[in-house]
Amino acid sequence: KLGDILPAVLDQVDAWANAPGGVTGLATGIRALDAMTRGLQPGNVVIVAARPAMGKSALAQNIEIAVAHAGHTVGSYSLEMGSEEKAIRAVTSEGQIDGHQLQRGRLSEQGYGRFSHALGALSGIPLFIDDDPAITVFDIGSRARRLKVEHGLSLLTVDYVQLVNAAG
Repeated sequence: KLGDILPAVLDQVDAWANAPGGVTGLATGIRALDAMTRGLQPGNVVIVAARPAMGKSALAQNIEIAVAHAGHTVGSYSLEMGSEEKAIRAVTSEGQIDGHQLQRGRLSEQGYGRFSHALGALSGIPLFIDDDPAITVFDIGSRARRLKVEHGLSLLTVDYVQLVNAAG
């Protein structure tokens, strides 16, 4: 009966009104996005779609890092990019370092300082990366459940969902 549901609606509206910065879910680290969505809401599935090379993976990784920096556990399933490549991208983003300079070993003294700071800032965040390219839907489910039991799980991302093997 609708009348039985309305007290929960009142509680939800109260939570929205009292949410710091209007964010009632996980903050993405992107203020404009959080203002539009109130953050990433529990139980929601969000699909980021765009043409190739438009920054979908970078956006997802920036959100993963922001959520993990806030102390929430993130499970990242990356089918297109290996874990080391994701880690290098995370370090260059965190340290605001030119990735090409880093890969050529041409960082300035200031760049090495930012690199070192980024390593320290990222080393303790609860971001778990699984780069198994042959992962199945079943594998993602079972690994995510294990991650939830062992560490808690606030956000799960799958980069390049089209590559997930549907057969188990």
